[in-house]
Amino acid sequence: MSAAPPVDPVVSCTFQPPRAFVELRGEFDIAVREQLADELARARLAGCTRVEVDARDVGFIDASCLRVLHQETVRQARGGGTLQIVTASAVMVRTVTVAGYADLAPHAAMSTTPA
Repeated sequence: MSAAPPVDPVVSCTFQPPRAFVELRGEFDIAVREQLADELARARLAGCTRVEVDARDVGFIDASCLRVLHQETVRQARGGGTLQIVTASAVMVRTVTVAGYADLAPHAAMSTTPA
C-alpha cells in the first residue's frame, strides 16, 4: 500500500472586519509558512480583530506553521483581538497538543473531524 501523495496547501481568507475567516486545507510545512503569515497579516491590516480558523482539512502541519498561528494569536491578544481554531482535523488536534501550543489547543466547543 502506498502513501497518498502530498496535498498542496490552500489558505483561503474571507475578510469582513472585524471578523476574518481563514480556511486551511492540505499539508502545511516550512515552505508555506510565509504564505500563512502573510494572509494572517492581511487580515490584521484589514482591521480584523476576530480571526476564526477552519482547519478541518489539514492533513499535516509542522512546528513552523504552528508557530505562525501562535504568534498571530499573541499579536491579536495584544491588540484586544482573538485568533481561534474553530474546527480542526484529528491530525491538527494531535499536533497542537503534542507540540505544546496550549493557546491553539481545541476548546470543548470546538468541532473536530477525523483525519
